[in-house]
Amino acid sequence: EEEESREDLPEVNFVVKANMWGSMVALTDSLDKMLKPHKDELKYQIVKASTGTPSSSDIDIALTTMSHFICYGVDFPDREKDHLLSKGLKIIQHKVIFSVLTQVSEHVATLLEPHLEQKVEGEAFVKQLFSVKKKRKSIPVLGCEVQMGKVSVGSLVKVLRNGEEVARGEISGLKHFKDSVKTVKKGQDCGIFFTKQSNISKKDSNEEGEDDDEYDSDDDDETQILPNDVLLIYTVEEKPRKVGEPRRVI
Repeated sequence: EEEESREDLPEVNFVVKANMWGSMVALTDSLDKMLKPHKDELKYQIVKASTGTPSSSDIDIALTTMSHFICYGVDFPDREKDHLLSKGLKIIQHKVIFSVLTQVSEHVATLLEPHLEQKVEGEAFVKQLFSVKKKRKSIPVLGCEVQMGKVSVGSLVKVLRNGEEVARGEISGLKHFKDSVKTVKKGQDCGIFFTKQSNISKKDSNEEGEDDDEYDSDDDDETQILPNDVLLIYTVEEKPRKVGEPRRVI
């Protein structure tokens, strides 16, 4: 199973050419040190490392293994550049090792999973629970007042009780009075539909007869949402990572 999961990882290969043996060793060691922290996130390999100007054999190896070319202190033949670039491969060349590593780092960063960060959009207070009818089935609804920011369809929700998180969900629909709306702002009352309606307690709820085909429910989650709970409304944003950074998932 582990081998199968690694098959799905992004892959990056390199062919390294340097002007001197010592420079080549220093560069390959630096590349390995840079990439090793991400060995569980991507597959990488230095397919070949040697000294001197890139030869036809080196270029053939790069094309066969889909390897990017790193030239440290040597020039890549102009006549071969277009061929390599047309295959989507990069040619990284510089006389300063720091510049080479910076360019490699920038490319590898594009292959890493981004950070996921929470952006709070609003807060709502659960005032009461009720339900609507959908094809003879009761669909629970949270009767809420938006106390901060806004509430939008598609936003994610953390349910807080006495300051502690007790459930999570996603807003699949909103009602403002009898109207279906996309967003409700601070100071307004609304009815909130979750993608997992089982988070909502059906105890002591008031049932209203109404046909509504927009919403669905899922009764697998035993966690109940109760009056006086607080809904923290948020979205998740992707943030680019730098090489060497552990992934943050908030």
